[in-house]
Amino acid sequence: VDQAINLLLEAVKIDDANANIVYILGTIFMSRGQFAEALSCLEKSIILNPEEVQAYNNLGTCYMAVKNYDKALEAFKNSIELVPNNGITYSNIATLYQMNNNIQEAIKYYQKSLEVAPNNIFTQINFANAYFGAKKYSEAMEIYEQIIKIAPKNEELRNNLIMCYIALGLSEKALSEVDQLIIKNPESLTLSFQKAQILTTLKRYKDAYKIYLDLIKTKKNSSVIYHNMGLLNVKMENYDEALDFFKKALSLNPDNGSINKDIGVIYLMRHQMDYAQIEFDQSIQKNSNKWDICFEYANFSYLSGKFDTALQYYSKAIELRPLDASLKVAKGICLIAANRLDEAFATLEPILFEKGNDPALLYNLGRIYYAKNEYDNAINALKKAYALVPSVEIVHILAMCYKQKEMYVEAIELLGKILEKYPMNHIAWLE
Repeated sequence: VDQAINLLLEAVKIDDANANIVYILGTIFMSRGQFAEALSCLEKSIILNPEEVQAYNNLGTCYMAVKNYDKALEAFKNSIELVPNNGITYSNIATLYQMNNNIQEAIKYYQKSLEVAPNNIFTQINFANAYFGAKKYSEAMEIYEQIIKIAPKNEELRNNLIMCYIALGLSEKALSEVDQLIIKNPESLTLSFQKAQILTTLKRYKDAYKIYLDLIKTKKNSSVIYHNMGLLNVKMENYDEALDFFKKALSLNPDNGSINKDIGVIYLMRHQMDYAQIEFDQSIQKNSNKWDICFEYANFSYLSGKFDTALQYYSKAIELRPLDASLKVAKGICLIAANRLDEAFATLEPILFEKGNDPALLYNLGRIYYAKNEYDNAINALKKAYALVPSVEIVHILAMCYKQKEMYVEAIELLGKILEKYPMNHIAWLE
């Protein structure tokens, strides 16, 4: 290649107006990662021959490499003006948008590229990856499945397909894919770890437990494996073992606040509030920008009666994970406990359409409507909540709504249901 470059440089000295020589020289510089020299040659070749489509594409690729994205886009669009149906150019523009995290535009241009060149497997892979990056797992899954029929040995694609299956709740399919990869790579610890996680999702806890034990024998100093073993034991309700595994994981990675958080949750379940306080404080000090740590810290603060602190961290969890309506429900419940009913209503009511079948949301909206003397709305919400999860608390407030509306027969009937189940309930007797 060096000899080729030297010969081309000599040729340029003889004829510096030969666009083809200058273009080839620029392309060679590009292939060697010498982007400054490549840009100089390609710019010159375009001046000499502005009709050379591939020169624009290579120029755009070089500008992408040096992160001059505006210039890269300009070069690619110049290429499209010359040849509107060039699939490579559309794919290059899509890649450019993908690098800048503009996934929607990337998807649009990958689609255009595949309309022109539907059998280009590299574009198909990038298209699937763009959907995957946008968390459009169903669309990504369909493309990955088609590509894998053509390239079944591509492990990266199969791993991405597994992640799609997991995200879509298709755990059995994910397990089948992992098993196929393990047949080819029986010594892969990563695949074994992934299989254990999938088995946990499928509630095949004993099978997952066995794999984790084997992994611990091989990787005795892996904090991640001990941490996951602890999480598995929590699901199995083996809390003493879970604590042991969590503490081992923490000793191997003391900066991981998520482990402190998981230890704190166990202490909180056991009402060991002082121990829980220590763990939650450490978790928030180490990793205050993780939504789940903020959420559990807020839950602990709420149960400790520290409503202002709880609301602060519920708000931060929502900021970090804005599409999770369950976080807003938790914040609304805390606002009710703090007797800030208008704020609670403003938090909960907008998510009713999104989570209309959430019994906690409906129950707490019913409580707010009752407090605001909106008894018809309260009855409507509480009836829906009771249909989903029957509970004494729902029945009691529902009875009080009927009482306020002077619907005494209905109220007495509901209170009678409570007394059938709890004959020593003095409040129900008084009502």
